[in-house]
Amino acid sequence: MILYKIGEIVYKNKTNLIFENKGDGYIVNVANIDRFEVGSKCKIYLYEYITEFYRNIYGFKDFKERLLFTDLITVEKIGPKVAMNILEKGW
Repeated sequence: MILYKIGEIVYKNKTNLIFENKGDGYIVNVANIDRFEVGSKCKIYLYEYITEFYRNIYGFKDFKERLLFTDLITVEKIGPKVAMNILEKGW
């Protein structure tokens, strides 16, 4: 599992961004998108969530935020989308 990548943010919209690293582009779902600026180089902590039907990458500005996310998704009936909404509201 990849913990983080260092690269450049090349695009962002309301809930996700495109993060480029060594020529590869990743669509990354993030909370509080305003903390990320297009054109900036940064380190993004990643969590890859894979099910039978889809695969999503969630990104975090720091390691503590990623840890909270992983703790939240272990709670029954809290999936990644709800966990991201909780992070969006502030912790």
